[in-house]
Amino acid sequence: MTALALAEVGTRLALVDTPALVVVQPKLDANLQRMRTALQQFPHITLRPHLKAHKSSYFANAQAAAGVSAWCCQKLQEAEGILPKVPGMRDLLITNEIVGKRKVERLMSLVKEHHARTKITVLVDDVDNCRALNAAMANASLDDAKLHVLAEVDVGQERCGVAPGSEDLVALARVVTEECPHLHWSGIQCYQGKLQHVRNYEEKRQLVNGVAAKADASRTVLEENGFPCPIISGGGTGTFVLEAQAGVHNECQPGSYVFMDVDYSKNLDQSGQLTTDFEHSLFVHTTIMSKPTATRLVVDAGMKAVSLDSGPPIVVALHDDGSFTSCAEEVAWDARGRGKSVVGDTLQLIPGHCDPTVNLYDQYVVIADGVVTALPPIEGRGPGV
Repeated sequence: MTALALAEVGTRLALVDTPALVVVQPKLDANLQRMRTALQQFPHITLRPHLKAHKSSYFANAQAAAGVSAWCCQKLQEAEGILPKVPGMRDLLITNEIVGKRKVERLMSLVKEHHARTKITVLVDDVDNCRALNAAMANASLDDAKLHVLAEVDVGQERCGVAPGSEDLVALARVVTEECPHLHWSGIQCYQGKLQHVRNYEEKRQLVNGVAAKADASRTVLEENGFPCPIISGGGTGTFVLEAQAGVHNECQPGSYVFMDVDYSKNLDQSGQLTTDFEHSLFVHTTIMSKPTATRLVVDAGMKAVSLDSGPPIVVALHDDGSFTSCAEEVAWDARGRGKSVVGDTLQLIPGHCDPTVNLYDQYVVIADGVVTALPPIEGRGPGV
């Protein structure tokens, strides 16, 4: 299905069809610079931004222009859609285990097409999966090319991964280095997503230090058994500074910093104030389609236009204070009786969670000074195959 034409370059925002996923380019550019500045005090940290946030070659190229050369993504679908369109992408980590005949075949196609310019890395937590990946690489006939792997360590996420400092971790390193000549052992992935939205700064610091201790224990047991651990990757928008301060990780993987969302904006900084490290640059542009009473507005952006997994969006650029009271195919908004907005007015919503909201759209509407400057596709969206 071809994406609908919501606007053309040069269209003013007020005339963009709705609902539309709008990115304010100057705010996004400011976020890229803020991240670069934040990491200048941590020269041991490599920035590896996560593509799962924006899922777009357009913004990956913007990150490349801001000095990024290494990225990560969550799914093969994101890698397949974005990597071919980003010439500066020299290093790509897929932060997932690639399992199943069809997925492994797709991974081999990706490696075969791009290994000359891009180092591709995947996560592993099972020795038989390592052997299957090695066999697939051997059958792909890629000469001396190798697929890089990081062992995923469960540092508290309770999802994938082997236990920190465990014999299972050592076994992975041993199988990769001794039995899998077409794989390259690169280190460990130690990401704790549950900590990204811990509100209290000091509580979060202590929890991140616990993650760092588990990562350090994993590195130690690997080195004691003769296996190097050159990469310790992890961290996100809500924790990357704390991981950097802990001194164990040498990569960070923030994604949402480019856009921000309601959930991240509830985090507190060291002084106990709401965090202002990055600006909101992503909005859902929506139109008031009905005003049946003085206190109820209905807009055309419902569950098909904004994710609710982290709570409802908040409203900006409006005449009235308000809060969402229900959401179906459209969103009902309680204006608390102030009643200045009228049918046909447009509102901007800040999503509760940017990543899954992006996944609902085929394209962005990029604006600067209230005018559309680009309509880039979202190549990595979809069910995550």
